[in-house]
Amino acid sequence: MNRFNIAILIIVHICFILLSNKSNQVNCRIDENSIKSFKNNGIVKTVITLDKMEPSVKMDDRYETENWIDNHLNPNEPSLSPGFEDVAYVTKYLCKTLALQTDRVCDGYVDNFIVGIEEFVVVMSQVNISSNEVCGFLLGETCNTVAHPLYKWNVRLPDRPLFTKPLFRWPFRAQQSFKVLQISDLHIDLEYRENSNAVCNEPLCCRADSPPSTSSTTKVKTSHRAGYWGDYRDCDVPLRLVDQTFQWIRQNHPDIEYILWTGDIPPHDIWNQTKQSQLEYIDIAGHLFDKYFSHVPIYPVVGNHESLPMNSFPLYSHPAIKQKYSKQWLYDRLSSIWLRWLPSDTRSTVERGAYFATRAKKGLKIISLNTNFCNTQNWWVLLNATDPGQQLEWLIQQLTESERLGEMVQIIGHVPPGSNDCAQIWSMNYNQIINRFASIIKGQFFGHTHNDEFEIFYREVRPELDSDHETTYMPTNVAYIGPSVTTFGNVNPGYRIYVIDQQTFDIIDHETYFLNLTEANLARDRMPPQYRLSYRARQAYEMKTLSPTEWHRLVMRMRTPISRKERSARRMQESNRLFKYFHHYFYNLSDNIGDEKQM
Repeated sequence: MNRFNIAILIIVHICFILLSNKSNQVNCRIDENSIKSFKNNGIVKTVITLDKMEPSVKMDDRYETENWIDNHLNPNEPSLSPGFEDVAYVTKYLCKTLALQTDRVCDGYVDNFIVGIEEFVVVMSQVNISSNEVCGFLLGETCNTVAHPLYKWNVRLPDRPLFTKPLFRWPFRAQQSFKVLQISDLHIDLEYRENSNAVCNEPLCCRADSPPSTSSTTKVKTSHRAGYWGDYRDCDVPLRLVDQTFQWIRQNHPDIEYILWTGDIPPHDIWNQTKQSQLEYIDIAGHLFDKYFSHVPIYPVVGNHESLPMNSFPLYSHPAIKQKYSKQWLYDRLSSIWLRWLPSDTRSTVERGAYFATRAKKGLKIISLNTNFCNTQNWWVLLNATDPGQQLEWLIQQLTESERLGEMVQIIGHVPPGSNDCAQIWSMNYNQIINRFASIIKGQFFGHTHNDEFEIFYREVRPELDSDHETTYMPTNVAYIGPSVTTFGNVNPGYRIYVIDQQTFDIIDHETYFLNLTEANLARDRMPPQYRLSYRARQAYEMKTLSPTEWHRLVMRMRTPISRKERSARRMQESNRLFKYFHHYFYNLSDNIGDEKQM
């Protein structure tokens, strides 16, 4: 989660609480000492102390925060329903005064997202949980826990059939296979400019109007100039890079059987977006896929950046969702593009919530989820976090049908379940579903993080009541988080090819490709970008298969040995070597590894 997004969300929440409990006529008088006090106390801690103090918060911190609020957000008269204009005004003021961003970013974020501020006010006026719990929902248990029963729920799973297939079947001989492309997080920036400032004090740089990081000069330092094809720093990528990437894939991988496109199209200019600009980026991406892959089936998902405001995906079944907050404009445009690639029977769920299920091959179903319904930055989920949109119930229905028909399943989405950006309760229920249907789920594919990662799903195995054995956990499934095309976050552009068994639909291997951005920028337009093989999973990690058990063993081999018995020189060398590989692949062999960013 971007730190600026966190700060703005929390400040909006602070303003709402203050205006609700005290006044909608706010007189802000902030001196340097007060700003220092507020910053030292911390934004997260401020939210925690607004409602009731937790043991982890010192009494002095609580008094300091309350004194700051009382002295500088002065109450004049009580008000129970603050207008969103008031919240927007105070949010903009605090954003500037606390120097969270430049003035134009603070103004633009609030002005262009005034509907988003209003959405947040509407949600906060109806939620039934405390500000402590809101903080816990947004930021996780590092802030607070959510105890309200509406946010503690369990899906209802069907009984297991009498006969099930083994979790993973591996043929002894070389088998027939086919290849699948995963491409993710394009983040095209039409405003990207070569030689513009790549080191600015805004969320996104490398634009003609990107300001210098200091006010002492208006010239762009040579070392700060953006490259021709992209930049490792806080920059997205020019359209020419995405176009050349697609052209490279088509020319060098003519044998891919279908494409998994795991979301995120617009750039990170969250203060400068409009509904029209969002739709323009969606249209551009759709055109690129049609241009280069008209002969290949494409299975897409919606990312968190496609909406306006970013992350805002109202729950269509909730009575508070008025027409003005609806994202039907987004779903309709996605439908018009996606249905060029999908069968007509997917239209109803695509237009309802940008999710669908369809069959890629005989015996193989692909289920595309809108994981923004678990996104902790999607404040509409606060209204009812109990299976938002009933999407998990729908997922269970789809999996039950496939189990009955004896077909296998691949699941695709954007925000990875289990990550900090996915609500913990949603992730826990999703994990239960994966464990229940692990025998037919042959792959899960996500994006969002911009990094090369994997997740292992585990099932709890409890011992008999009279047994002395401890509870153990059995690996049941694996989710693959693919690299991004954008360079945002110190990564090289990349994509992945999966090699899949033709009969069992097990993933045999995967190959990850990368573009060395440094070399590409040196060549500039004299040579189109040349992608290279980064690694093959089984070879690089010395794995026999890509089964859940083998991935679990890899993690055990990577971890630092704990017991003295394990601490042999050979064991330590293996651990260090494997983790070093993973670290380099995590950033897709970036030349600028180090300053990890949060999406």
